[in-house]
Amino acid sequence: MVGEFNKGLADAQMGLKVDDGGNFVNPDHRSLEDILTALGNNGWEEFSTNINPAHWGGIHLEGKTSRPPEKNYYSNKPGYDDGYWFHMIFYPAQKEVLGPRQIMYKRDDLTKPPAGFEMHCERGGLRPSSVAHGLDYLKEIFIR
Repeated sequence: MVGEFNKGLADAQMGLKVDDGGNFVNPDHRSLEDILTALGNNGWEEFSTNINPAHWGGIHLEGKTSRPPEKNYYSNKPGYDDGYWFHMIFYPAQKEVLGPRQIMYKRDDLTKPPAGFEMHCERGGLRPSSVAHGLDYLKEIFIR
């Protein structure tokens, strides 16, 4: 799966990848703004609605890879026939900003490399931004 995901990152032509341990590798320390622009230009779509609190504060992207040509462990999994949906979450670096009434608060700083990163395929081959995925998550937490 990491190989399929890295194909999507390679399309951005920025030297980005995910290593075998699932860590995001950004060798040139590209800004999150540049990464989001490059991925957006290569078919990754940003979406904002995610009801999972573990993902709050991140910038969400979804993309679909092409179907692997060979049979493998995932061949009988949902989504195999037409590719896999991936959910990428980038957590922006923060900067302190002086706000109203001289109160300091934190704001996303997209000019810096991402402070954190997550990626995964959704259970059942569901599109990350879909209502079906949201309902699947609610079912998981309420019916467990």
